[in-house]
Amino acid sequence: RFILIESVLNKGCRVTIRLPLSMSTIKTFVILVNSQKFAIPVSAIKYVKQIKPDEIFMKNGANCIIYDEHSIPIYHLSQVLGETDSINTKDETYTVIVVENQNQQAAFIIDKLLGDYEVFQKKLVPPILKIKNISGFTTLSTGEICLIINPYELIRNSNSDAVLLANSIIKQITNKQEKE
Repeated sequence: RFILIESVLNKGCRVTIRLPLSMSTIKTFVILVNSQKFAIPVSAIKYVKQIKPDEIFMKNGANCIIYDEHSIPIYHLSQVLGETDSINTKDETYTVIVVENQNQQAAFIIDKLLGDYEVFQKKLVPPILKIKNISGFTTLSTGEICLIINPYELIRNSNSDAVLLANSIIKQITNKQEKE
């Protein structure tokens, strides 16, 4: 039941409209990662900034950057999402989003920030009920399907083997650039 009407004689009427999740909208940033568009809820993003490769440093075996006077881990988002061949080592600056979940923060390198959009969030349906780090999808005004990133899973899953491998590649690149 989507519409509920309650009426009390001589008191008035109350109309309640219930919208399913598939009809709810969320504010997102649409980002580009390895030529694919993703949406990420604005509510989870603390900061977006440009950094230089030399701002990345190692701490306790993890790549980190300084944000708000604290060191936070940084990951290449394409690696966290499972794409293994997309690290661009020729960039002079990286676009970074800082994501927060219950006092946990992590930074993610993206290719490009495309803008902010209010989108209809749709649930994944069979046969695809669950995709790691993805909470749903939307259709952009261009007609493109855009996956919506689950920022809370993203932080939790950032320590996978593929990500650690990518971070070691970033470390090697950073060391190589320091020697040059």
